[in-house]
Amino acid sequence: MADFAAILRKNIEKLGDTTPDVREKIYGKAREALERKIAAIAPAPAQAVIDRQFDKLAEAVSEVEAEYATPLTLEDQLDDLDSLLSGESDPAPEP
Repeated sequence: MADFAAILRKNIEKLGDTTPDVREKIYGKAREALERKIAAIAPAPAQAVIDRQFDKLAEAVSEVEAEYATPLTLEDQLDDLDSLLSGESDPAPEP
């Protein structure tokens, strides 16, 4: 089974450009490649198998994106805590 996260990381690192737009292009190309590989399988796999593969790719994208997320500074974390404790972050009531 392919390690989608490792493949995505390798392709991002190879380009050396890790902007969100570049990463999204790589993720799109990975989805297209998976579609082509699945389409080439004869007989076609069950839809559940196809769905699992796309779910695994989506999980890998989420994993890689989490690695590129900007970490919160201590000040940001304290601001979030202050907001939480003061009730400022409570969601607006639904109409």
